[in-house]
Amino acid sequence: MFKPIGFYLKRLDGLITAAFDEVLAGHGLRRRHWQVLTTLAERPGAPGELAARLAPFWTEEDVSFASVLDDLIGRGLVTVADLVEITETGRATQKELEVGVDGFRARMMTGLDREDYEKCVAALDRMCANLT
Repeated sequence: MFKPIGFYLKRLDGLITAAFDEVLAGHGLRRRHWQVLTTLAERPGAPGELAARLAPFWTEEDVSFASVLDDLIGRGLVTVADLVEITETGRATQKELEVGVDGFRARMMTGLDREDYEKCVAALDRMCANLT
């Protein structure tokens, strides 16, 4: 018998965070660092706009966006002037880490095909829409 969906959502999110943290540990980074770097690799943004783009991923239990951003700045991976931008070092780090992230994502999808994934995401999207 299956458990309620909330169990699986929380469990999967925790497992994803643990897997990210394991992949990123060699660089002293965590899942939220990765999210900032990959978001900036797509396009820079003003600090407030960047925080808004990432807000759906952040929870109250997480380390603050400001502390993650400060850490990335201190490591020379991002810069802040008018916009927050990824540096060349940050881009190289993000690309290097992407290999490990892609590996854990492939492991997570073992036994599932694209159609399985799309059906799962569509069902979750519908549930979210039903409750908003």
